[in-house]
Amino acid sequence: MVSVWSAPALIRLARGLKARTPETHIVFGGPSARTAFFDLPPYAGAADYLDAVCEGDGEVIFCEIATAEPGRAALAAIPGLALPVPGGWIRTGPAVPVD
Repeated sequence: MVSVWSAPALIRLARGLKARTPETHIVFGGPSARTAFFDLPPYAGAADYLDAVCEGDGEVIFCEIATAEPGRAALAAIPGLALPVPGGWIRTGPAVPVD
């Protein structure tokens, strides 16, 4: 989970992890995980270190991520994510409602 206070440390960790193991899915979620946040200058370039942002309830979404094939292409099939691309974001559609 990302919060405003933990973001700098988590983003440093994500940058290092993605550099060492690029096949690892790095997904941020939680109340402060918003695409607008990752567009701010200190965190810009999300496509280099982040595979997706879960902006809503993540219970179903993170189960799907855990069973997805490695790589960003598999995440594009999971509803409820925002995927960083150079210059913006691609949304995968509305998330499945949590009962």
